[in-house]
Amino acid sequence: MKSSDRLQDFCASAAATVDIYKSLFELALNASEQILSLNGDFHRSFIEGCAAPLTSPDFGTQLDMQSKRIEQTSEYLREFGNICTRVQSEFFKLGSSGTEELTKKLIDQMEQHFRAHPIGQSDYTEALQSVWSSARTTYEKFIDTSRGIAESSLAAATRADEAARKVA
Repeated sequence: MKSSDRLQDFCASAAATVDIYKSLFELALNASEQILSLNGDFHRSFIEGCAAPLTSPDFGTQLDMQSKRIEQTSEYLREFGNICTRVQSEFFKLGSSGTEELTKKLIDQMEQHFRAHPIGQSDYTEALQSVWSSARTTYEKFIDTSRGIAESSLAAATRADEAARKVA
């Protein structure tokens, strides 16, 4: 493999990294817009409820109004939690897919380098290959653990959302 080919591979990897960061930024911006809109709607409805004059000092009417505010607050919190959970899941998917792709490219390039430039069976070569093997194994365990954490977090959030819907 020529050095110009390696440089092109490096540039392609860098472009892929930039695309991942761009996607993460767009995701964060979209989530921020959703949360800002949700906050605006909630505060508007809350202020309207507080500003509405009480035509009757009746305890039942006041209790109904307070119950509606509590329902609005719980709906707001549920929606806010849904947005956060969805964004966390999408962040993890984007980050892990990008990391996997970049790591695979790096591993392939290193393996091509080892094949193209075989070195004798020296202690240095064995140590380098051992370190490389350990790094690969550690990375694979990290990705598997991260996936497990994300899946269990998403499952717990889904169960909590379902329970909240049953109560409502």
